Amino acid sequence: MEIPKREFRGNGLGDKMLALAVLPILVLGIVLMVVSMQTFSDKMEGHVRKEMTQQTKLILKILDENYPGEFSLNKDVKGNYHIYKGGKDITKDTEFIDNMKEIMGVEVTLFCQDVRLQTTLRDSKGRLFINTAVSSVITKDVLKKKKAHFYRSTTNVGDERYFAYYEPIFLEDGTCFGMVGVCRKATDIEKNIRMAVRPILLLSIAAIFVIGAISISYTRILTKRIRILQQFMKKLTKDDFEAEMPAGLLKVEDEIGDLARSGKKMQESIRRQVEYDEMTQLYNRRYGDKNLLKMKAQMQISGIKYCVAIGDIDFFKKVNDNYGHEAGDEVLIHVARVLKEQLLANGFVCRWGGEEFLIVIESHTIEQAEHILQSILDTLRNQTITYQEQQIRVTMSMGLVSVKAEDEIDDILRCADQKLYEAKENGRDQIRC
Repeated sequence: MEIPKREFRGNGLGDKMLALAVLPILVLGIVLMVVSMQTFSDKMEGHVRKEMTQQTKLILKILDENYPGEFSLNKDVKGNYHIYKGGKDITKDTEFIDNMKEIMGVEVTLFCQDVRLQTTLRDSKGRLFINTAVSSVITKDVLKKKKAHFYRSTTNVGDERYFAYYEPIFLEDGTCFGMVGVCRKATDIEKNIRMAVRPILLLSIAAIFVIGAISISYTRILTKRIRILQQFMKKLTKDDFEAEMPAGLLKVEDEIGDLARSGKKMQESIRRQVEYDEMTQLYNRRYGDKNLLKMKAQMQISGIKYCVAIGDIDFFKKVNDNYGHEAGDEVLIHVARVLKEQLLANGFVCRWGGEEFLIVIESHTIEQAEHILQSILDTLRNQTITYQEQQIRVTMSMGLVSVKAEDEIDDILRCADQKLYEAKENGRDQIRC
């Protein structure tokens, strides 16, 4: 599509957009820097949360595979509590959670209710936090609400802050037995985040100095796209349904791209209303007239052969009289579907008016076209149309002519119509050519 070489001046949209893009450059750069850093930090924390969630579920899965069965709690003769899984005492099986820590790089804790009965967490003197309880906040969030919960650097175990994720453990009857928790030191994660954010900070500072040029360039692209949309819409107002929206603009994933795609859909919607028959979903007479002219022009340029036929449903008035107009509509829809399916890529068909159809067959001799049309008549003759438990049979008569480049459209249609008349007069359900 050709774009007019016109710049927006004065109060034009282009000048306003350029001004808005250049003036707030410093503020925009600072905001971009802050937002980018915060967004990246949030995404990093989100990634940590996702990873810890997956690690917890994997631990529970491996635990189920190693010790099939339910959790239970038993007390030995010394008054110590033991966690059983599938009838096996796993309280002293520290090798399992130690392996999980080594493989996944997280601290692992197995709780009965809010008490740590197995853990890899140690205090500053290297002692395990066995038989210690979690905070009341975690008890409330996880055990009482029976929901998994993630804590971002607000969970303290001893003197350390941790990112932590807790997943409740349920028995078959729905009772919450306890939970599995995984933790990572907040200082380690925050250090990683700072190191990852540092390049963004430097990049954002550099962006402040180049954002002006980028903004101007992008604004010019936007104004160009707007002009493309403007020209496209103008062509639609003139019923130019062949107007093309540039493929590149249709692929743009922003508001302008949405407008372009909406404009394309609107073009197709208007075209269907203007060029399609609503009942049969075939092209209408307006489209047929236009394409006959296009066909004639193509013949004069390329010499492609065409055949034109006019078909008419035999005794259609009797169908309406005997079965009602709704039955007549079903017949029209059925015939239209057969015509469309049988023609496939050989040409096109239009509803010419009432029960008449215009059929154009491309790149075929009249003998080949007659063979295609005869197949259509055979199909219609051998099919029945069911309407309110009534079986309706229909046939068609057709008039077929071969088109020459010098033939006028009116003469072609007149000749096809005359051949149709002959087919009707000589018994119907046939082709005259």
